[in-house]
Amino acid sequence: MKPKTCNCQNPPILSSNFTKKFIGTDTTNGRFGEVSIESCKQCNAKWLHYFVEYESFSQSARWYRGLISEEAVPNIIPTNAIAYLKSLEWHLFGGSYFNSTGERGSGNISVDLYKQYILGSLNENEILISEFENIQKIGILNVDTLNIDWQPTQILNNNGFSGFSQKIGEQRFTFFRHKNKLNILAETQLIEIDAETESHLKRVGTELVFSISKNGTVLFEQRHKQIESIVPIKDDPTPFVEAEDFDLRILIHNVLTENGRRDRMFNTD
Repeated sequence: MKPKTCNCQNPPILSSNFTKKFIGTDTTNGRFGEVSIESCKQCNAKWLHYFVEYESFSQSARWYRGLISEEAVPNIIPTNAIAYLKSLEWHLFGGSYFNSTGERGSGNISVDLYKQYILGSLNENEILISEFENIQKIGILNVDTLNIDWQPTQILNNNGFSGFSQKIGEQRFTFFRHKNKLNILAETQLIEIDAETESHLKRVGTELVFSISKNGTVLFEQRHKQIESIVPIKDDPTPFVEAEDFDLRILIHNVLTENGRRDRMFNTD
C-alpha cells in the first residue's frame, strides 16, 4: 500500500504531526509492546504503531509502523498487531532506536525524498537496495552491469527498497525485484525467478546448503554456516524476529516456498 501524497513519511517524524489513539499493550510471550493507531493530521493516513522496549543490549527501544487501510483500523487489537504488520512484509516498516549513549535515531526518511534530493532520479536500469544486515546502508544496483554502487549516506527507513544484498562467506547474494520480476544475483550469476524456479535449503552439520534449480537443473549451490543474530532469537524480545531476518538465503528460500510471498516481496503497489 502506498501512502497518499503527503509528508507523513518524511523527516522529521514528530508526534505533533499525528493524532494518536492508544489501543492497548501486547504482553504475549513476555513482550511489553504498546500498540496504537496514528492518524496524519494532513492527509488522515492511518499508521499502525508498535513500540517495544528492552534492556538486554545497547538498543534499548524500537518501534515498527506500517501504513494500513481505514477498514483495518477497527480490527486491530494488541495481540494481532504483530501478525498484521508482518503481513505487510517487513521491508515496509520504519524503525527508531536509542544507541548505547542514549541518543535517539533520527526517524524515517522516505525513499522517494531520498532519491529526489540525494541520489537524483534513478535510471530505468537502476534500483535502490539495502545491505541485509544493516538496512541503513544503501546502494544502487545497475541491473545491466550487475554492479552495486554503495552510497555514503545512511537512512533509517527501508520502505521502497527493491532488494537486499548480503555477503555470505566469499559470495555476495542480492535478492531484488525489477520490472515486477524477482531475481537472484549470486556474485555475477543472475537468475530470474519464474514458475519453474525452486529453492532448496538443508542443514548439513554446522552448514546450510542452499541451492536454486530450474526444471531439475541446479543453477548454483552454496555451503556456509548459518548467519545468526548476536542475541539468540529465543532471547530476543523484539517482536516477530526470525532466522530469515539475519540470513538472506533463508529469506529467499521462504519467499520462494511460502504461498503468496513471491508476489508480495519488494512490491509496494
